[in-house]
This record gives sequence, C-alpha cells and structure tokens, in this order.
Amino acid sequence: MRTMMMKTTLRTIWTALQLALLAAASVLATELIYAHAVLDSPVRLEASIVGLYAAVFAVTGLAAGVASAVLRRPGAASLLVGAGLTFLVLALRLHDLADLWTASATIDGGLALFTVAVAASVAWIAGSIGEGMPRRAAATVLLAAYVPALVLAAKLLVNTSAIPLDHPTPVALALVAAWPLLLTLLYRLTVRSAVASTRLVAVSWFVPLAIVAASALGGPSRSAEGAVARPTIARPDAPPIIWVTIDTLRADHLSVYGYPVRTTPRLEEFARTATVYTACGSQAPSTWQSVPSLLSGLTPYRHGGVSETRRLSQDLLLLPEVLQKQGYETIGESANPWVSARYGMTQGFDEFHLYNTDDELMLYDFMKLAMRLDPWDVFRLRDWLPSYAYVPFGTLVNDAADTLKARRSQAPLFLYLQPVDPHGPYQAPLHYVAGEGAGFTRADYVSYWALKTGVRLSPRQHDGLVALYDGAITYTDAELGRLFDRLRELDLFDRSLIIVTADHGEQFYDHGLWRHSNSLYQALLHVPLLVKYPNQHAPAVVDEPVASIDIMPTILRALGQGCPTCEGHPLQEAGRASAPPRFAYLMGHNEVKPVIRCVVAEGWKLILADKEGLPREQLFRLDADPTEANDQRAAHPEVATRLAALLDGYEAAAGPTVSSESIKLQPAETQRLRALGYVQ
Repeated sequence: MRTMMMKTTLRTIWTALQLALLAAASVLATELIYAHAVLDSPVRLEASIVGLYAAVFAVTGLAAGVASAVLRRPGAASLLVGAGLTFLVLALRLHDLADLWTASATIDGGLALFTVAVAASVAWIAGSIGEGMPRRAAATVLLAAYVPALVLAAKLLVNTSAIPLDHPTPVALALVAAWPLLLTLLYRLTVRSAVASTRLVAVSWFVPLAIVAASALGGPSRSAEGAVARPTIARPDAPPIIWVTIDTLRADHLSVYGYPVRTTPRLEEFARTATVYTACGSQAPSTWQSVPSLLSGLTPYRHGGVSETRRLSQDLLLLPEVLQKQGYETIGESANPWVSARYGMTQGFDEFHLYNTDDELMLYDFMKLAMRLDPWDVFRLRDWLPSYAYVPFGTLVNDAADTLKARRSQAPLFLYLQPVDPHGPYQAPLHYVAGEGAGFTRADYVSYWALKTGVRLSPRQHDGLVALYDGAITYTDAELGRLFDRLRELDLFDRSLIIVTADHGEQFYDHGLWRHSNSLYQALLHVPLLVKYPNQHAPAVVDEPVASIDIMPTILRALGQGCPTCEGHPLQEAGRASAPPRFAYLMGHNEVKPVIRCVVAEGWKLILADKEGLPREQLFRLDADPTEANDQRAAHPEVATRLAALLDGYEAAAGPTVSSESIKLQPAETQRLRALGYVQ
C-alpha cells in the first residue's frame, strides 16, 4: 500500500512538472511572437534564457505536484500549475506597475482571491468532461491554450502603447478570468474522441517547442531602423571610420589613464598606435543629452536633448547625414534605448540596429524578483545567468564582425557602436571582477536595486560596488580588443580612423551623489578619448583640454572637410593655441531649459545650479584640484564673475535652443529607461 502511494505521489509530481515545462515553452513562444509581430523587436534568445524559464516554471510545477499529492487529488495538478502561474505572473507585473517589491495585502490578497475563484470555476466546468482520453488530455490542451491569454494579459499591464487601453488592468483580469472558462466549455462540447484529444496534445507540445527552436536558430535580437538611400560615389581614399561610444565610462577608472587597477589592458595596447587625449570633457552627464552632442557637434544648450516625449529635431545636421552625402555606408548598433530612431538619433544611418533589452520577456520580471529576494546568489551565479537589463557588448562586436566580413560594397564604411555595459546594474561576467568576486561576502555585497532604495553603504560595500563597475569596464575592454583583432584580420585596422570615447561618466558618491544625470562634476564630465588616425603607428598624448563636440569636426577634417554647423574644433589643432572655453549642461527633463550649467576656461571650472540639493554656485581650480574638493568661489569671486560672463555670452550668441519634436509617451519605453536609472 505504501509503495503504491509513493508511486502515485511521484507520478503526480512528474505530471505537474511536465505541465509546468509545457507552460514555460508556451509562455516563451507567445512572448517571441508578440515581440516580433506586435513590438517589431525580435528577442535575442540564448540558452541561459531558456534555462531560466525552465527553472522558474519547474519550481512552480514541483510545488503544484506536491500540493496535488498532499491533497490526494492527482487530477488537480494542471489546475494548480495554471493558478500558480497566473498568480506569479500577474503579481510580478502588478507589483512592477506599483513599483512595490514587498508583500501587499491589497495586491497579493486580492489577486489570490481572484485566482482561486477562477480556478474553482474552471474546475466546476471541467468536472463534466467525458471520461477516457478526452479527460486525460484536457489538462495538457487547456493549459497550453490558456497560456497565450495569460501572456497577453501581462503585456497589457506594461505595454499599453502596443495595445492602447484606457484601463488595462481590468481588461487584463477579465481576459484571465474569461478565457479559461470559455476554453474549458468549448473543449467539453467539441472534444469527445480519443483521436481528437491525442492530436491536440501533440499540437500543444509541438507548436511552442517549434517556435522556441526556430527563434534559437534565427540569430540574435536586433531591430533594424532608419534605412536611408545613399549615393554610390565616394572618395577612393576615404578611410573606414569606426566610432565606439561606451556608455557610463569615467576616464579615471581606466588603467590607460593611470587607474591603479588594470581595467583596460587592450586599450593600453591600442594607445601604442593612437592619440590619447587626457583632458576630454563631455557636454552633458547623461546619454539623452550627450550623444546628440557627439553626433551634432553642438552643446545641449543648442540641441535641447530628448526625453520620453520629445525627439531631436530633423533640422539638426548629424554626422551620419554628412558622411552619407559623401558616399559612406553608415551603420549603427546601440544597446541603449535612448540611442534609437524613436529619439531621432538615427538620422543618416543606412542601417541602425537597436538591441532588445529583453524586458519584453517575463525573464526581466523573474530576474528583478530574484535580485530583490536573493541578490547575493544571483550575483554569484552571474556567469550562468542571462543578461537581463541590456544586451552585452559581445553581441554588438559579434554582429559588427559579421557585418565587416560580409560587406561587398565598395563604399567606405562608417560604423558606430554604443555598448552600455559599464552602466548599472553593473552586470559584467563575474570572472572579470577582481578576484572573480572572491573578495565579496554576503554581508559586504549590495545590489544595484537595493542602492536604488537609498540604503547606506559601509566602506567595504562601497569598494565592492566600485569593483563591479571596474569589472564591467574590464569586460568592455576585452570586447574592444576582440573588435580590434577582427579589424586587423580584415586588414582594416591600420587604414581606419578609430575613435573610442564615452558619453558620460558615473558617480560613486563623489560629492555624495550616485549614478549620473544629476550633476556636472568631473566624475561625470571627464571621459576617455582615444583616436587612432589613419596609418598612425606611433603613440601620442595630448594634455590640452578638449571636448566631446570636437569629434565630429575631427572626423570631417580627416576627410578634408570643414564643419560650419559645429561648435567644436578639430582635435588635430589641439595644443596649437590656447584652449577655448568649454560649456556643459544638464537640461530639464520636462522643460527644455538649463538646470545646471558649467564652463571650463583657463584651468578654472564654474558650476551654476538651479537644482535642489546642489550649491547654487561653485568654483574649482581643475589643474590643482581635479576631484573638485575645494570650492574657490569665496577666495576668487572675480574669477567666478568672469566665467559667469563667458556662460552668459555664449548663450546670448548661441540664440534659442532648437525646437525638439513631440512624440507619444510609450510606457514600455519608460520601463526600459527606468530600469537603466534614467527615469525615476
């Protein structure tokens, strides 16, 4: 008797586990179709994603199987799997919408009652299904057919732009309640033979598995945007141009710039045949303002930046447009959602690939939940888990290498890459972190998500956070090296103009501040800039202050062209005369006006802030105080007055900011930007 009970228990658990894995395949297949057909953003599917789905759903299946065995109701396994998944998926999405990651009597209690009521109704209708194969097949068929509706309901709770609804939550709940009841009733009325039920079971397994397999074999996720016709005639001596803008990379954390931790061995190698600009300043502390400056040669005061509801004006002339008119084939790759067609940053690109951040998958919710429940173990398992906040640089390098190898065009190439790996949540593979993370303990590790709640750091936790950031830099450096190796293999390295820089830096409680987009201190504005000019074979170092807006006129000077629309100056002229004043801005997110302004001139830096929590005016002597520790405003008021006049004079001469174009708010896009810390 005991042996028979054990066999029954194991059979029940095994059945529940199979059903849960079927649900995992169905969920993933539905999400892949939704991302491709509705969002036009095919998902990059890798083994770790499939493995994570299988693990999460297997746990749900085991729990349902054990519950069925304890209740001595083997036939309830499917119902419990469906109810468990419904509660898990909807709870994750509802908590995410409320930005609440603790238990809630309102959300969790109400959702539990809702789920029980739906499950009881389905069980009542299913009780009248005929005996034999139709009854045995019902669990598989109904669960597989229900899952797409559950996925759609979850999408309604975040992607209201794709399926616009005034009240998505009640519609999603109504769908989850009505669809399983209709399915069960339809099954009871139409499926009465063993042959029909057997075929439905086969289809229930085959379809989702075939979709997942086809996606896995179909290559990485990327969305091609902004294709534009281009001329076919170009200068025969025009060099290939490779420009890499690394997101969130502060110069003083690169060993090529003297950082004591060897974070950038491949850039050190690159510097032996390149020019290192040691004092390059960004024009803004965030991607949504700095990249427009890079591509236009203008400060944010002139172009205004972008936001969730506005994009760059088409009246701005961007570098890809200029190069395209000169016969270049222009290709871009970005892992940052700001740098995309939606925000007007792909003007002039023949092809532009925005890489999916994978938050179209429930994977993102699973990972966020895991990071909140057990961040330490998620950190320790980092090398075996999928990238969930952004696509890693390695994917961009792989696709760039494939593009370079497959090119048959005789036109010169402009290739722009925007990797985002040093950006929070600092998710580099663990073996790139100093000591492979061995220096961390559970007590000393703090997750990026915990930091967003405002927790206080111990000194060792601060050091651990910096080590994670440094590890992300080391990973990025290794991928840069792979790109350089590929260029050499294709005989492109020597004759190319190669630029490596950053859009802005990152703060680790410098001046009490974390992350970026909130100040104009050097931790955010001092960025690396390394340029290998065509056929350059000897190293060079330029200590003269330069700016990110100098890159566009530098590229055009290398082609024998000027840049009348640019405010920057060609880097080829750096050091030949006194450096001009440099201006940087943090523009308002909702209103296009300066929130923080600064000017650097004659070794001094003046910051004027109209932002809560920051001093209204600060003055620093950068050449003697690069960390901006000592405010010199009281000691040198005449310098502050002179620099303020430079700012006012620049703005008066620049005229009004170019009017940006309004775009419709997309909540799904806001979710991505919030995950990267750009939106609060």
